[in-house]
Amino acid sequence: MRSRVFMRSVDRFARYQNMREIRDISDMIEKRSSKDTRSSSVAIFGMIFAISVASCASLNLPQPPEKAVAARAQARLDALMGGDFEKAFSYLAPALREASSMQRYSSKYAGVVNWKEAKVETVVCEPERCDVKSSVRYEMIRPRVENTRFFEEVWIEVAGVWYIYDS
Repeated sequence: MRSRVFMRSVDRFARYQNMREIRDISDMIEKRSSKDTRSSSVAIFGMIFAISVASCASLNLPQPPEKAVAARAQARLDALMGGDFEKAFSYLAPALREASSMQRYSSKYAGVVNWKEAKVETVVCEPERCDVKSSVRYEMIRPRVENTRFFEEVWIEVAGVWYIYDS
Protein backbone atom coordinates (compact mmCIF):
# COMPACT_ATOMS: atom_id res chain seq x y z
CA MET A 1 0.00 0.00 0.00
CA ARG A 2 2.72 2.47 0.93
CA SER A 3 4.78 1.65 -2.09
CA ARG A 4 1.84 2.36 -4.44
CA VAL A 5 1.23 5.76 -2.85
CA PHE A 6 4.92 6.46 -2.97
CA MET A 7 5.10 5.44 -6.63
CA ARG A 8 2.16 7.69 -7.56
CA SER A 9 3.78 10.69 -5.92
CA VAL A 10 7.08 9.90 -7.61
CA ASP A 11 5.30 9.55 -10.98
CA ARG A 12 3.61 12.93 -10.54
CA PHE A 13 6.89 14.51 -9.62
CA ALA A 14 8.61 12.93 -12.63
CA ARG A 15 5.89 14.20 -14.96
CA TYR A 16 6.22 17.69 -13.64
CA GLN A 17 9.99 17.71 -13.70
CA ASN A 18 10.57 15.45 -16.70
CA MET A 19 13.29 13.58 -14.93
CA ARG A 20 13.93 9.95 -15.72
CA GLU A 21 16.50 9.59 -13.01
CA ILE A 22 13.88 9.86 -10.31
CA ARG A 23 12.01 6.86 -11.72
CA ASP A 24 15.20 4.83 -11.75
CA ILE A 25 15.85 5.73 -8.15
CA SER A 26 12.27 4.88 -7.16
CA ASP A 27 12.54 1.49 -8.91
CA MET A 28 15.71 0.81 -7.02
CA ILE A 29 14.04 1.80 -3.74
CA GLU A 30 11.02 -0.39 -4.56
CA LYS A 31 13.20 -3.45 -5.21
CA ARG A 32 15.24 -2.85 -2.10
CA SER A 33 12.20 -2.37 0.12
CA SER A 34 10.61 -5.65 -1.06
CA LYS A 35 13.86 -7.51 -0.29
CA ASP A 36 14.15 -5.73 3.06
CA THR A 37 10.57 -6.71 3.91
CA ARG A 38 11.33 -10.39 3.35
CA SER A 39 14.62 -10.32 5.19
CA SER A 40 13.18 -8.29 8.06
CA SER A 41 10.29 -10.78 8.36
CA VAL A 42 12.80 -13.61 8.62
CA ALA A 43 14.83 -11.63 11.16
CA ILE A 44 11.74 -10.86 13.26
CA PHE A 45 10.69 -14.53 13.19
CA GLY A 46 14.21 -15.56 14.21
CA MET A 47 14.22 -13.13 17.13
CA ILE A 48 10.81 -14.33 18.33
CA PHE A 49 11.99 -17.94 18.12
CA ALA A 50 15.21 -17.18 20.02
CA ILE A 51 13.35 -15.30 22.75
CA SER A 52 10.82 -18.11 23.17
CA VAL A 53 13.56 -20.74 23.43
CA ALA A 54 15.50 -18.63 25.93
CA SER A 55 12.41 -18.02 28.05
CA CYS A 56 11.62 -21.73 28.14
CA ALA A 57 15.18 -22.53 29.17
CA SER A 58 15.08 -19.95 31.95
CA LEU A 59 11.99 -21.48 33.55
CA ASN A 60 14.21 -23.86 35.54
CA LEU A 61 11.72 -26.65 35.37
CA PRO A 62 12.45 -29.22 38.05
CA GLN A 63 14.47 -32.18 36.88
CA PRO A 64 13.01 -35.62 37.62
CA PRO A 65 14.78 -37.02 40.69
CA GLU A 66 16.08 -40.00 38.69
CA LYS A 67 18.03 -37.72 36.36
CA ALA A 68 19.37 -35.51 39.14
CA VAL A 69 20.47 -38.50 41.24
CA ALA A 70 22.00 -40.29 38.25
CA ALA A 71 24.05 -37.17 37.42
CA ARG A 72 25.24 -36.73 41.01
CA ALA A 73 26.00 -40.43 41.44
CA GLN A 74 28.02 -40.48 38.22
CA ALA A 75 29.87 -37.31 39.24
CA ARG A 76 30.78 -38.99 42.55
CA LEU A 77 32.04 -42.11 40.77
CA ASP A 78 34.06 -39.93 38.39
CA ALA A 79 35.58 -38.09 41.36
CA LEU A 80 36.54 -41.40 42.99
CA MET A 81 38.12 -42.65 39.75
CA GLY A 82 40.04 -39.40 39.45
CA GLY A 83 41.33 -39.69 43.01
CA ASP A 84 39.45 -36.56 44.13
CA PHE A 85 38.30 -37.93 47.49
CA GLU A 86 37.35 -34.49 48.83
CA LYS A 87 34.87 -34.01 46.02
CA ALA A 88 33.53 -37.56 46.45
CA PHE A 89 33.25 -36.93 50.21
CA SER A 90 31.10 -33.84 49.50
CA TYR A 91 28.39 -36.13 48.03
CA LEU A 92 28.05 -37.87 51.40
CA ALA A 93 24.96 -36.90 53.45
CA PRO A 94 25.73 -33.93 55.73
CA ALA A 95 25.10 -35.89 58.95
CA LEU A 96 27.46 -38.65 57.81
CA ARG A 97 30.16 -36.13 56.88
CA GLU A 98 30.00 -34.73 60.40
CA ALA A 99 30.22 -38.20 61.94
CA SER A 100 33.11 -39.37 59.73
CA SER A 101 36.44 -38.01 58.58
CA MET A 102 37.82 -37.51 55.11
CA GLN A 103 40.69 -39.84 55.91
CA ARG A 104 38.37 -42.64 57.02
CA TYR A 105 36.20 -42.15 53.95
CA SER A 106 39.12 -42.23 51.51
CA SER A 107 40.55 -45.39 53.13
CA LYS A 108 37.35 -47.24 52.12
CA TYR A 109 38.26 -46.63 48.48
CA ALA A 110 41.95 -47.61 48.50
CA GLY A 111 41.44 -49.95 45.52
CA VAL A 112 40.03 -47.20 43.32
CA VAL A 113 43.36 -46.95 41.49
CA ASN A 114 42.53 -50.27 39.84
CA TRP A 115 39.15 -49.08 38.56
CA LYS A 116 38.91 -48.99 34.77
CA GLU A 117 35.31 -47.82 34.49
CA ALA A 118 32.52 -46.85 36.86
CA LYS A 119 28.99 -46.06 35.76
CA VAL A 120 25.48 -45.71 37.08
CA GLU A 121 23.28 -48.50 35.75
CA THR A 122 19.79 -47.78 37.15
CA VAL A 123 18.07 -45.30 39.45
CA VAL A 124 14.71 -45.99 41.08
CA CYS A 125 13.24 -43.22 43.21
CA GLU A 126 10.56 -42.83 45.84
CA PRO A 127 9.85 -39.54 47.60
CA GLU A 128 13.07 -38.41 49.31
CA ARG A 129 14.92 -41.70 48.59
CA CYS A 130 16.53 -43.26 45.53
CA ASP A 131 18.12 -46.66 45.03
CA VAL A 132 21.10 -46.50 42.68
CA LYS A 133 22.71 -49.54 41.09
CA SER A 134 26.19 -48.96 39.75
CA SER A 135 28.94 -51.06 38.24
CA VAL A 136 32.69 -50.85 38.51
CA ARG A 137 35.03 -52.60 36.10
CA TYR A 138 38.41 -53.08 37.68
CA GLU A 139 41.63 -55.01 37.22
CA MET A 140 42.78 -57.39 39.91
CA ILE A 141 46.48 -57.24 40.69
CA ARG A 142 47.10 -61.00 40.93
CA PRO A 143 46.13 -62.70 38.76
CA ARG A 144 45.83 -59.95 36.17
CA VAL A 145 42.13 -60.35 35.52
CA GLU A 146 39.45 -57.78 34.82
CA ASN A 147 36.25 -58.11 36.76
CA THR A 148 33.01 -56.15 37.11
CA ARG A 149 31.34 -55.59 40.43
CA PHE A 150 27.80 -54.32 40.86
CA PHE A 151 26.72 -52.48 43.99
CA GLU A 152 23.70 -50.65 45.34
CA GLU A 153 23.61 -47.31 47.08
CA VAL A 154 20.88 -45.33 48.79
CA TRP A 155 20.62 -41.62 48.03
CA ILE A 156 18.49 -39.30 50.15
CA GLU A 157 17.20 -35.79 49.60
CA VAL A 158 18.26 -33.20 52.15
CA ALA A 159 16.98 -29.65 51.68
CA GLY A 160 16.43 -30.21 47.95
CA VAL A 161 19.87 -31.74 47.29
CA TRP A 162 20.57 -35.45 46.80
CA TYR A 163 23.30 -37.12 48.87
CA ILE A 164 24.58 -40.66 49.17
CA TYR A 165 23.66 -42.32 52.45
CA ASP A 166 26.75 -44.50 52.78
CA SER A 167 26.91 -46.31 56.09
